Amino acid sequence: MQDIVQRDEDDLKQQMGEYGAAREGSGAASSPNPVGVWKSKVMVLVESLWKTPPEISIMDMSLKTTYLLKISRTGELLDKSLLISSGNSPFDRSVFLALHSVTTFPAPPLVLIAGRDAVEVTMSFTPPKGAQ
Repeated sequence: MQDIVQRDEDDLKQQMGEYGAAREGSGAASSPNPVGVWKSKVMVLVESLWKTPPEISIMDMSLKTTYLLKISRTGELLDKSLLISSGNSPFDRSVFLALHSVTTFPAPPLVLIAGRDAVEVTMSFTPPKGAQ
């Protein structure tokens, strides 16, 4: 009887191991968040066009400004508005100018568009690494 119970336990452990391996292999737990990936691409694009304002001699790396962006399903920036100022108008303006310089953003993921012509997202910007 104990042999039967032990075999059942061994079978159960094996099945659980196979189930766990199948879950890990499916990518369900490790699949990237499409919105997060898209926002990262937008951030990299804006940072590539961002320039240190000449009025700022030493960049305060704790500055943060938040904009509301309206982006078409094809990636065109339709509108931008400052939601939260950093308190440093040259920095806020530099982010505005970088946003204005973008010709086309990456197309938003379908999960954001959801049958609409455009999407509105809030994005916060800080000085890019290496800013002086």
